[in-house]
Amino acid sequence: MVDAIAKADRQVGELYAAIRYREQYHNEEWMFIVITDHGRDVATGFSHGGQSERERGIWIATNAKNLNQHFHAHTPAIVDILPSMARHLGVSIPTIQRYELDGVPFIGDVSIADPTAKLENNKLTITWTPFSREGKVKIYVTPTDNFNKSGPGNADEYALIAEVDLAKRKVEVELPEAFAQEQAFKIVIEGEHNALNRWVKR
Repeated sequence: MVDAIAKADRQVGELYAAIRYREQYHNEEWMFIVITDHGRDVATGFSHGGQSERERGIWIATNAKNLNQHFHAHTPAIVDILPSMARHLGVSIPTIQRYELDGVPFIGDVSIADPTAKLENNKLTITWTPFSREGKVKIYVTPTDNFNKSGPGNADEYALIAEVDLAKRKVEVELPEAFAQEQAFKIVIEGEHNALNRWVKR
């Protein structure tokens, strides 16, 4: 075990040295992220594969210099890496794909994180953690999952059901009558700098 840790440490060091060389001599800017692929169970600290918070949590280290409030206030997750990499590379993710992402960028400006959504009868209760006192959030809903089944050529059609102050942290809103017979919904909460999503079922 000790030898494996020492070997991994040496290999990570070699990678980081190569990155520092590229930055110093080739005028490049690299974001280096080291993670584990899962956490461990709370009972023994060894097992994994379950859905407990500790098993789903990861250890993460990065050389990124513009870490935001989400990184420091919450436990970053594997799903946060893709939007963070895209932002570092200056890749603009189209809306249809962005609404499908589960993660929050941990670099640069973010508006919201930590979403919840609950459906009782025909009323949605949605909450989020704001990172600013200014601005608005838009709440969209769709009862379809066309993107998952057919890819980007068959986008879901969202209905805008609310627009509220970002700082409110919570909104309660009735579902549109057109959705009265639907059983599952994807909720998208969109702020100025990022969007979140959650699924709810009756």
